Amino acid sequence: MNKLRVLVTGGSGFIGTHFVELLLKNGVEIRNIDIQKPKMSSHRPFWRQCDIKASDRLFDVFSKFSPSHVLHLAAKANLNGTTISDFPDNTIGSRNVVDCVRQEKSIERFIHTSTQYVVYPGVYPESNEDLLPYTAYGESKAESERIVRTANLDNCIWSIIRPTNIWGPWHTVFPNELWRFLGKRYYFHPGFKPIKKYYGYIENTVDQIYKLLCVAPDDEVHRKVFYVTDPPIDNAVWMNAFSVALSGKPVRKIPKLMWKIMGVIGDIIKRLGRPFPIDSDRYFRLTVQENLPYKRTLDITGNPLLSMEDGVRKCTGWIQSYYPTLISSKD
Repeated sequence: MNKLRVLVTGGSGFIGTHFVELLLKNGVEIRNIDIQKPKMSSHRPFWRQCDIKASDRLFDVFSKFSPSHVLHLAAKANLNGTTISDFPDNTIGSRNVVDCVRQEKSIERFIHTSTQYVVYPGVYPESNEDLLPYTAYGESKAESERIVRTANLDNCIWSIIRPTNIWGPWHTVFPNELWRFLGKRYYFHPGFKPIKKYYGYIENTVDQIYKLLCVAPDDEVHRKVFYVTDPPIDNAVWMNAFSVALSGKPVRKIPKLMWKIMGVIGDIIKRLGRPFPIDSDRYFRLTVQENLPYKRTLDITGNPLLSMEDGVRKCTGWIQSYYPTLISSKD
């Protein structure tokens, strides 16, 4: 077998950083394409600064590296947008990446990264092409999936992954929002009954992606969609684990109706142009019962390497190093 040459778009991001680190540990030749420089200095030699919307530069980096495998992670991965045009990285950028994959003859395997939000939360996708997007971000990712499916990628084996709520060290949002609220005990959990959610600890996630991209037999992954995630748990269990780790105390719960009312108040405050951490959309995302076909991923990649408890311990250690003020004194 020829030595793997893996090109990663977005290798300086949250998932990308961990994936590049895994590739380095496995002795894989790497090229990271990203606008931003890597978070870890040891990754700098493998980085080429490039905006995936700049097609000429992108083609140049692809052709010079001649990858055997490509993981497309680069995206605008947040909900801050009102129309699909607010997410050109996810549409124009993805089209450019797919064009490079189609034209570069060295490529054997390709994975495109989508999101669980291409299907409305709570709706079970009956087929790979069931698309009922949630938010403009979800619409942009649904369009990116269509780009892949209609690109006539006959030169390689391709698949699509849909990450769920992925968490762990180097996360770009949780330290300044959710973990901060949990550490200071500002967070109140909605309701008292279990709410099924899908969380993926980052080391488990990149292990799954690596196996889907580089290890699994062609016929098990070609033209298929995989949710990358750990098995579902009660949302309160995950929240409580971090509440205890950061504040030393369990998470507090309130009736759903109280949370819902706060969400409506937040909607009004936001319409007045003022920031507020709670709104009706956040209430919906916290309380909806999720239902995803995750077992097809585990059938190929195996059970997660680390438990939630192991992940929380490792993540708390990282928080202690980079965001020590988030951890309350437990004396």
